[in-house]
Amino acid sequence: MARYQNEHFTETAWIDWVSRQTLTQREQFLFGLSGKYKPQPYGPFYVSHYFLLMHDAGAEVLLPTDHITDNGGAEIKLGMDFSHKTVFDSLTVEAGV
Repeated sequence: MARYQNEHFTETAWIDWVSRQTLTQREQFLFGLSGKYKPQPYGPFYVSHYFLLMHDAGAEVLLPTDHITDNGGAEIKLGMDFSHKTVFDSLTVEAGV
């Protein structure tokens, strides 16, 4: 896992090897990214994103019906953070795809 952060931007990346490739076992790993950008450090507006990938490769001895598969998902959101204007610990409104 690695993280970069400054007053406007935070980005986190990680990778987790689930299985290494052998003669009979598939190589598999998970990879992810997430981050947030605030144009004004103390302003309410922000943009955030998330990405996840599951890589499932074949074993060293390939079978005719065995293929590499990559499954993933991504999300991007626009949001407003009103946490500093309320008595709640956090209050945000977000919309995205």
